[in-house]
Amino acid sequence: MTLVAITGSDVPYLYDLPQFQALPEGFEYRFRYKRTWVAPKVIESVKACAKNYVGQEVFLVFHSKIRKALIPLRFARVAAIELLGSIVFVRFRVSKFACIADEMLHSRGHLEPPAEGSDPKAASIDDFLRVANRKENREAVIAEVTKHLSAKLGITTDLGFGLGNGRYLFETTDPINIRPSASSSNVEKSQDWARIAALLHDEPGLAGIPMFYLLGFQEVLSSTWIQPERVPRFRFWRRNRVSGYRITEGKRATLRVLLSREKGAGDLPVFRANPVLAGSLLRLEGAANLVVGKYDVLEFTVEASRAGIGELGLRVESEKPDGKTWPQVLAARVPVQVVASAWKTAEIYLLGLIGIGLLVFADQLLGLFTSTPGNLALGIRGLGLMLLPLAISKQFDRFAKFTSNFQKISGLQGTNVSAVSDD
Repeated sequence: MTLVAITGSDVPYLYDLPQFQALPEGFEYRFRYKRTWVAPKVIESVKACAKNYVGQEVFLVFHSKIRKALIPLRFARVAAIELLGSIVFVRFRVSKFACIADEMLHSRGHLEPPAEGSDPKAASIDDFLRVANRKENREAVIAEVTKHLSAKLGITTDLGFGLGNGRYLFETTDPINIRPSASSSNVEKSQDWARIAALLHDEPGLAGIPMFYLLGFQEVLSSTWIQPERVPRFRFWRRNRVSGYRITEGKRATLRVLLSREKGAGDLPVFRANPVLAGSLLRLEGAANLVVGKYDVLEFTVEASRAGIGELGLRVESEKPDGKTWPQVLAARVPVQVVASAWKTAEIYLLGLIGIGLLVFADQLLGLFTSTPGNLALGIRGLGLMLLPLAISKQFDRFAKFTSNFQKISGLQGTNVSAVSDD
């Protein structure tokens, strides 16, 4: 059984689309539906047990009224479904992008079918973009995908209107026959994202609005990608961790974000992306964030300045906002944990141990060199009294700064994006 979650082209829900498509695997987003749009069977199942769907596979689909189209986006896993007031609140952890390029392009005759016994992956990104570069080809692919999904999901209504009650979140036991991508590397996943983005650029409501894919953090010195990990919501609370990035205090890393957009009505707006840093955990050192064309890679170099847990956001704003067609967008908002440097921690404890040692063993130490310590012992004890409070104050300062940034990363207020994974 698979849950099908459909998001539509009406504003403001349309602006959710580029946001959850931007997230790497394992990060969380949420949909909210009026109860009338959710299948009664789903509501009754959640009433019976709130955890009935936790871990269940979700197939995310975009419904465009203007283009009368259904476009598969990606797969996900349910983190929680809640009945809150008159709405159904769905949290899910995004997974693989839908793999549609090979089946649809081959069946239309645009590409040769893969050789027998070959790896059943999507068409190469070069082949796909060559085909998708022409609008009539994109429309042909979308038409076939729409026909396929309408039949598999039992949608018979006119797609130029709403799908009807209970048809935006529902269960299906029939095979959808659109599989998740088999990609594993950052490069392959970004190509999966680019295939879906190419089919979404013709959506009128997204004209000129950039679509993003969060590539992640890359270490400055080694260029190694920092893989997402489970980080605690609080420093001392280990349950219900969230997917996030862990950076060691004092290290430098570059946040890289891939973007693509097509020309809408008029000229493409110039826009700037600015990071919303996680409190004072990260210090921005440099940014390549002004975009004037159709595609780019944004880069933000940061230094992990102190230990703590917070969130890093990316706020995108037009240089000339008109308040009508160009919304402010939080392209990504992800948890970040800065781990205390082992060297700095060792320095504090070493100072404390030396201070205690000088206080307690001053006479014994001087006895190794002289039989009459005299006032020298008092001086050494005084030095110990200086070092011990210094170490305590350093540790207290680190703790105070850390706790000042405590926050529950439960994510997703307004249009924010966050991450959650069960532990």
